[in-house]
Amino acid sequence: MEGIFSLQEVTDGGVPPLLPEHLMPSFFGLQWGAAFAHAAETLGESIVHQRPEAYLVVNKAIAGTQLEFDLYFYEDGLSRINADLYVSESFWEPEDEEERLRLRLDHVLENYYSQLVEYYVERVGSPAFSGRWSSPHFPKNELAKFLTLWNLRDGEFRVEYEHVEKELPIIVRLSSRALRNSESP
Repeated sequence: MEGIFSLQEVTDGGVPPLLPEHLMPSFFGLQWGAAFAHAAETLGESIVHQRPEAYLVVNKAIAGTQLEFDLYFYEDGLSRINADLYVSESFWEPEDEEERLRLRLDHVLENYYSQLVEYYVERVGSPAFSGRWSSPHFPKNELAKFLTLWNLRDGEFRVEYEHVEKELPIIVRLSSRALRNSESP
């Protein structure tokens, strides 16, 4: 698992050439709820990895750069699209030095998450939600430590900072999913 950017690019404030529409099914010639088999047939040669009936990893060119997207399928078809911007290494050793490195990286990536939120607020407008896991109204069943989301016409666009447990990688990603009925803009 790796992201679009290196740590140096994140530290330098690298902004992805991704707009919300690049994370919506129509960018891939699909719709929310599309069946796995239909998506696999439609995406054909752009698929770099797949787990039947579960997910597809797809390469698409944006602004001259090949980017990797993960498309997830559940019982109701296509349900989520991710673009991991940065994925850290796992933190397996409980040694003091590794813990200090993890804390420094955590700080760098929290700042990067905040920069991304500002970037997308300028382009998309005010989000429907922005907060941390402990915030009131934080969406249920979410793994993100920090989450900002916009309810757009074609789906929910998100900036996520995920660090589920301190031994696991830190992930900064953009994602989308279908709007639930109560979330229509």
